[in-house]
Amino acid sequence: MPQPLVLPCCVEAPPAYAPKARYALRALLRGLGAEPRWVDRAYLIGPSLYYGPEPVAVASEHTVAVRLDEATPAFFASGAPYAAERVRWGAREGGRYPVLFGDEAEEDLIASAFFWLSGWQEHTEPARDVHGRYPFEASLQARWGTACEPTVDVYRLLLGERLARAGFVAIPTRWAGKSWAFCATHDVDYLRKWRPGIVFREAIEYPLLN
Repeated sequence: MPQPLVLPCCVEAPPAYAPKARYALRALLRGLGAEPRWVDRAYLIGPSLYYGPEPVAVASEHTVAVRLDEATPAFFASGAPYAAERVRWGAREGGRYPVLFGDEAEEDLIASAFFWLSGWQEHTEPARDVHGRYPFEASLQARWGTACEPTVDVYRLLLGERLARAGFVAIPTRWAGKSWAFCATHDVDYLRKWRPGIVFREAIEYPLLN
């Protein structure tokens, strides 16, 4: 597998939000065969990316600048659920994709990617089924009819196109020459079965719920 390309990236954001932005940006870039190198804005030389409140100050033909709206960090700090009516829809190849943050002039694909990758709605929405799980019927995907659409992959393609126009030619990740792969995994929640917490859940909590 080829070594990832390095892209200088500057994230200017409140301390509580900056790790979220870096996580989402790293995930988006990895699918493009790239790895971020975190720098200050003064080192955005050549093909690079800026994410923060002052895109005009750093934008150039070689720097992709994504505006961070001040309301976005505040939203994630609040721990609030996402109001479905806030969504904006982008158009691509005869279809559409949801953009959760930004405004009409600027799509914030980085914050939108973090929302999906972190499972934000599962942590902030109170709806649960009889087993305590977040039900699909309550999700934004169910409401919008996007469950079968690879939304974050669309964000990645859009970001890749912007980077290409800035002179950064990405090499998308491939698996045996294919653009995607399936990997079956096994979720192991507990290494030992009968711990005190599990005894309480199985013998006391679940019978009370049912």
